Order: sequence, then C-alpha cells, then structure tokens
Amino acid sequence: SLGDEGLWDKFLKRGTEKCIPFPAGFNVLNAMMNGGTVVGELTAIGALTSVGKSTMVSNLVIGYVEESRKKVGCVFLEADIGESIENLVSVSSKTRITDIAHENRDYVAYKKTYDDLTSTGALHLLDHRGSLDSEELFSKIQYMIKGLDCDIIIIDPLQAGVKSNENKAIDDFMDRCLKMIKNTEVSMIIVSHMRQPPQGRGPHAVDEYDLKGSSSINQIATNTILLSRDKLAEDDYARNCTQVQLVKCRRTGRTGVAGWLFYENNTSRLVATQAPEVKKANAHD
Repeated sequence: SLGDEGLWDKFLKRGTEKCIPFPAGFNVLNAMMNGGTVVGELTAIGALTSVGKSTMVSNLVIGYVEESRKKVGCVFLEADIGESIENLVSVSSKTRITDIAHENRDYVAYKKTYDDLTSTGALHLLDHRGSLDSEELFSKIQYMIKGLDCDIIIIDPLQAGVKSNENKAIDDFMDRCLKMIKNTEVSMIIVSHMRQPPQGRGPHAVDEYDLKGSSSINQIATNTILLSRDKLAEDDYARNCTQVQLVKCRRTGRTGVAGWLFYENNTSRLVATQAPEVKKANAHD
C-alpha cells in the first residue's frame, strides 16, 4: 500500500455509495444491481433502431423525478425539443398525446404537468438548437452538474455527441464523460445505437459487441444494459414487450436477462411483465 492509510478507507466506503434506483417497473434490474446505479457510475444503454429507446428514456426520467425525487439533466441530441417534451409529459400524465387530435388536446393540463416537472428544478432539458461542438456540449453538461445540481445526466444518443463514428472520437467522448463524473455526486446514462445484426438472428439475440462504434462504450461503462423487442411479432402482446439484459455490472458482477417491460399504449408507461412465452403458457394452464 506504500504507506497510504487512505486506501483502507476506500474499501470501507464500498457499499455505502448513494444508490439511485431505476423506476419501479425495472424491479428485476434493480435487484441485479443491488438497488440501481450509484453516484460516479456511467451506464450505457443500447438498443436497435425503433425498439423504443425514447420510450425507455422518458420513463426513466419521469421515474427518477417522481419516484426518486432526483434532479435530471437531459441531453437529447437527436430528438426535437418539442418531441422530447411531448414524450415526457405523456409519461408523466399517463396519456399518449401523439394519438390525440390537435384540436382535442388539453394543453392547459399538459402545461401544468410540464410546470410541475420543471418549476422545482427537478428536470432540465438542453435545447441544443442544432449541432454542438464537443467543448460547448461538455461545458453545458458541466453546468448541469455544478450549476444546476443534477443528480443524473442522460445523454441520448452517444453517436450524436461525437464528430464522427471513428473509434478515437467515441473513445475520447466516453473517457471524458467518465472523468467528468468520477469525482462528483452524479450518475450518468449514455444511450447508444446498435448495429443491425446479421439476418437470421432472433430479435433478442443482441450483445454488447453490437453497440455502434468503438468497443470502449462497453469497456469504459460501469454498467451496460441492452434492450430488444420483436417488432414484427404477430402477437400484439409480444410486439409490445421489451426484454432488458444486463450484460455488465462492475459492482455486482451479475449478468443476464433483467426482466421484461410491457408498453401500455394508453399511458405511455413501461410496466414490469412476464416474458411473452411465459405469459402465453400461463394463459393455457
């Protein structure tokens, strides 16, 4: 130990870190991660196109704000800011606004929901107004952490935050994110696109090597979570079920299927459910 008495103190702190649970619907994931993420951790979430990343992120944000009472900084680099607000208000108000004709929408109620989310300083949205260079982006993230006291930073997607998909650009971005949060009271979630898998692989046969870009996404992340959905399933229930896989958790070492989530179309919420084949078998019993 080279005479450094502080090393033992670092061990004593293991297990005492401030834990931030995922929303209640993610109960299996929380159990596998000993309660959720902890401060100073960087979590990567990967999913293929149109699987439901935006729905997942919106549910995470609202869960953190309403259930855990945390302050969340949202860095949504791909979605229009109006779309992001619509998604968040839909989840919070348990209403799928996009399915309601414009003339029938209750914007007074939506505004109240939006104000309830933002007026306390619990929710902060970065209006990037187009592309940001790396220095400006990290400056704004730093302000969310230091100036706005955010507990959680969510960047969606990683690929929109880098100048190119070259390995070095992604390596540098991930490394900079990790260094930024390592000595703070912040947990960071980075959402990543995934490469289209070869034909013939099942819809849930995804792994960390499918993350689009450098292998450093999984290597640098403390935790890696993958989402998959059978978008073409004939059964309506199966088509709206998302499998959650925990493929890396440095703190607990646990990996494997971390539950299933069912998308409630009328509420925009993701709720814990059974695997489609299990539910089907139980229905026949």
